[in-house]
Amino acid sequence: MLAYFNYLVPQTIKTTKSKINGQIKVVNFLGKPRIIVNGLIQSGGLAEVIWKKGIKNVAKVFKPKKVLILGLGGGTVAGLINQFFPKAEIVGVEIDKKIIDLGKTYFNLDNVYNLKIINQDAIYLVNNSYFNNKTFDLILVDLYIGDQVPLKSESLVFLKNLNKLVSDKGIVVFNRLFYGRQKLTVEKFAVCSLKNPALD
Repeated sequence: MLAYFNYLVPQTIKTTKSKINGQIKVVNFLGKPRIIVNGLIQSGGLAEVIWKKGIKNVAKVFKPKKVLILGLGGGTVAGLINQFFPKAEIVGVEIDKKIIDLGKTYFNLDNVYNLKIINQDAIYLVNNSYFNNKTFDLILVDLYIGDQVPLKSESLVFLKNLNKLVSDKGIVVFNRLFYGRQKLTVEKFAVCSLKNPALD
């Protein structure tokens, strides 16, 4: 009975701290782990449900051969890319080494096929031509520190450099919170991005 109760009630199985994200928790719920920072699920759980829906929609349009994940987290999205596009080459950029380590321990990050992990600031790499003349068919932007999006990830400089990295028929997908006060901010960001002639 106790084991069944533990299955239904979230159990914190790991707590750690990093200079980047502050307190990080790994919580087990319904038999699966989630990484939580500042009350927001970064990997697993609802994050997986949301990304799975988005990647399913991408799969209806085309099959990317090269995928760039900016904000790898624990590897939820990389695992989904493996599931839907098993032949795709994946580059995952994650600024927080502690998150990468948790991904390897609790999310089988080491077992994701065709994944190259880069422990760096994704915005810095994009803005400083780290990827040279490489392009990607699918770019997933999932840049959060807790529940906050870095302001530089919304800058014109970042968006222009991102535009250079996506292949001619490629897709860039942004993950953003869309409720309460966040909703208006996201709507403004989407409109400005779509209508900005500087990105053409």
